[in-house]
Amino acid sequence: MNEMMMDLFRSEVESHSEVLSNSLLLLERNPSETSLFDAMMRSAHSIKGAARIVQVDLAVDLAHVMEDCFVAVQRGELELRSDDMDLLLLGTDLLVQIAEATKDPKSDLSQLRTEVDSCVLRLKSVRQGEAPSEKKTQTQSTTSQTKSDIVSNRKVGSYLGQEEAESLRLWLLEQINHKPNAISFDLSETKDLSAIGLAFLAASRDFVSRNSEARFL
Repeated sequence: MNEMMMDLFRSEVESHSEVLSNSLLLLERNPSETSLFDAMMRSAHSIKGAARIVQVDLAVDLAHVMEDCFVAVQRGELELRSDDMDLLLLGTDLLVQIAEATKDPKSDLSQLRTEVDSCVLRLKSVRQGEAPSEKKTQTQSTTSQTKSDIVSNRKVGSYLGQEEAESLRLWLLEQINHKPNAISFDLSETKDLSAIGLAFLAASRDFVSRNSEARFL
């Protein structure tokens, strides 16, 4: 990709992320300043367009869902809460991190994918008007211990390779969105781990601790 175009992308993120951050902080102090949403919508749209040109898909996906939230507020379809503002600020910070990462030609943006995917999923829930779930619905992979101790548990197969690790990653993102008290992997039937599977398990504990209040069992 032409480095000049990447510089333009980074410039767009730098200027528009400042608009997003300042506007969101103003809204937290004064929620009645709804006129700010037009500027935030345009900023998210500009970042999305610039990211699409340089094919930085992580930024495209994140800016797109942020734009959708702002448009929904403008249409009267959504009312943002304090937690939603914090999530949008997190999204803004991640956009800046993505832009910074592109300065190094050898940088691996996949290192940010887990955090970005989690933020995108949570923002999609906000856009749909879904309140955070305090209780996880019973599923095959979720065991409810007590009303105050809800544990999301996923049984792992006999072999944990790349495809299985990706499936577990997506499941983990979904569980964090539902805010259980604890998250665990059942490895009782697992007989073999690939290097990718082992790395995923090692990173999961840190990811859960950084992105939720759940205990990792």
